[in-house]
Amino acid sequence: MPRILIVDDDYTIKLELEEMLTAADYDVVGSAENGTQAVEMAHALNPDLILMDIVMPGEMDGITAAETIKQKSDTAIVFITGYGDPEYVERAKVVEPLGYVMKPFDEKEIRAVVEIALYKRDMELKLEEVHERLERTNLDLQEEIAARKKIERALRESEGKYRTLSANIPGMVYRAMPNTTAQDFEVPPFSFFCVIYKRYSF
Repeated sequence: MPRILIVDDDYTIKLELEEMLTAADYDVVGSAENGTQAVEMAHALNPDLILMDIVMPGEMDGITAAETIKQKSDTAIVFITGYGDPEYVERAKVVEPLGYVMKPFDEKEIRAVVEIALYKRDMELKLEEVHERLERTNLDLQEEIAARKKIERALRESEGKYRTLSANIPGMVYRAMPNTTAQDFEVPPFSFFCVIYKRYSF
């Protein structure tokens, strides 16, 4: 059940919203009456959605409170306000709310905006999860490619040392493995078994 926090300094509006949401089977986890309380309760309760008034008493209005909450949480924000002035709308855009409802409102409007906001939030979280999974997969592939390149370099270095050794040690005899020809003895590959011996003087 989605968990919702109501923030409004008007007790009547808070009660009305709570009744609407409860009737729609949402869990109202709490209510705050100013921006400071909203931040504290949001961090403590971690709701899925906050219905936030904008103009409230205190040093922190609803938009500033929403900005503070969004810095540490992926909680969805829907503003419910009686102010539609361009100044408020432009400030609200920065928070990227999932809704902006003008007072007075009705039950159908609240239900619709809440349902859409929760759906959008769910989709955003799923997209973030897919993005993180793709990033992890890409990182794993990069690490695997780097490991293979390291092995290839080590093999090339080992082969180079082997060829240098076989070319510079006097008295080295090579015993061919099956399916080899005489020309294979010019620069012995790894498939040859080498026998190094010393010449003794009597």
